[in-house]
Amino acid sequence: MTTKLLPFSPLFVIIFILLPASQLKAQCYIAANVYPREVCAGDKITLSATGGCGHPGMGADFASGTMPAGWFSQGADPSFDRPCSPGMAHFWAGATPSYTRTLTTEGFDIPSGDCEIQWYMRYGAQPVSGECNAPDLPGEGVSLQWSTNDGASWTTFSGYNQYPQGTNHYIDHGGGQGDSFFGITHTPGSGGGWEPPGVTSSNYPPEGKPAHVVYYWHRYESAIPVQAATQNTRFRWVQLSNSGQGHDAWGIGEVSIVCSSTLSISWSHGPTVLNPPSVTLPDRGPAPYDTCFYVTISSVFSSATDTACVTVYPVPQVSFSAHPNPVCLGDTVHFLNTSVPDNSSWLWAFGDGEWATTKEPAHYYDSTGAYKVKLEAVYNMCQGRPEVDTVIVEHCTGAREHTAAGEINIYPNPTKGDFDLEIRNIHDNAINVCIFNASGKEIICDDIQRSSESGYFYRIHLSHQPKGVYFIKVSGSKTCKTKKLIIK
Repeated sequence: MTTKLLPFSPLFVIIFILLPASQLKAQCYIAANVYPREVCAGDKITLSATGGCGHPGMGADFASGTMPAGWFSQGADPSFDRPCSPGMAHFWAGATPSYTRTLTTEGFDIPSGDCEIQWYMRYGAQPVSGECNAPDLPGEGVSLQWSTNDGASWTTFSGYNQYPQGTNHYIDHGGGQGDSFFGITHTPGSGGGWEPPGVTSSNYPPEGKPAHVVYYWHRYESAIPVQAATQNTRFRWVQLSNSGQGHDAWGIGEVSIVCSSTLSISWSHGPTVLNPPSVTLPDRGPAPYDTCFYVTISSVFSSATDTACVTVYPVPQVSFSAHPNPVCLGDTVHFLNTSVPDNSSWLWAFGDGEWATTKEPAHYYDSTGAYKVKLEAVYNMCQGRPEVDTVIVEHCTGAREHTAAGEINIYPNPTKGDFDLEIRNIHDNAINVCIFNASGKEIICDDIQRSSESGYFYRIHLSHQPKGVYFIKVSGSKTCKTKKLIIK
């Protein structure tokens, strides 16, 4: 009997609805992937998906407990009552005396195009003889073949020992024979043959358990070659060699034929193919964010959706200013860091061979000159474009001789805007006091006279100014000093 894939007319739909459940394998599945999963804003990601939809009549799930119509087995004396593992319904090839055991499908109408056969498979895992005995010698594995002449000749699918990748799970139910060997498949197996590595009593429960994926239920997918795309193509799983009665059992479950050319693909951002073009992720401000992409696969019978998410980190926008600048030799330069995000990692290079990693360092230069100061910032793994500025260090008359003795006090500091400025041990009879905001803009500038022999006292009112960091520069014929002020 030949089962056709296309076309689907309303009459066909009614017929399929009346068929047994084993003939209604139309379920879709889709798995979305993204690489990398963490990126910097402005980087590209690669999206991909694997999936398909089974088609009515194009497969078998063995749920009826019998061989599907048109399918047959030779030399296997199959069982459908899960003799060696609970779980999904499946075909289990018995450990018969026959040296060749097969499971053969009915003839399928395979359209030319991107089609594949999908199924679950596991080998017996018992080291002792019986219906659950493990294949353990070269040549005792199962192969997948196709035929376009009703089984007169067979061709093995290309690819060898392309095992599935995934996680194996074992549950000991106490009886050995009915223990569970199931896997979570991350990458399906493929190709046309899978050799067993062997199981011995030394690595079997309770001392241990077989480690190889072939002894657990895992998913397999093999592309159907163009030469096999006919109106009557059969497939078979065949074990061409075994150790005879009581040895080398195996099982097959949930077989389906999937042809992506008959499916509809839709990504949430627009593309309609499984592997869309790369996507550039935008900057959305100074905080990291997560963004997800949804992909849906559908046929006229079913659909499935999966999601792939990525975390996007901001790239630092680097900026800073130096205060005061120019600076008198002997005075300290304070650096105001206005970069975002403000919780990045910092690397300052002051142009004189010195460096720092604090957010807002202060620095002292030993000699006059023009110094190129560079700030680098990294947030998580994302590095911003470095910012470079020049700090000018110059002689101020008497600065080296007297500034060390100078003392400038601000109280309170931080302040709400009104504060007292006390200047002691300054040898100038008159000084100039200027206040700058963090951007270097002059707020006020005033000349003041000595209040007493001990120094200067000056009340300043800045309550009308916005909150932030300010710099007070005190200069005279023998003095040049700067202090930091915070208005809160």
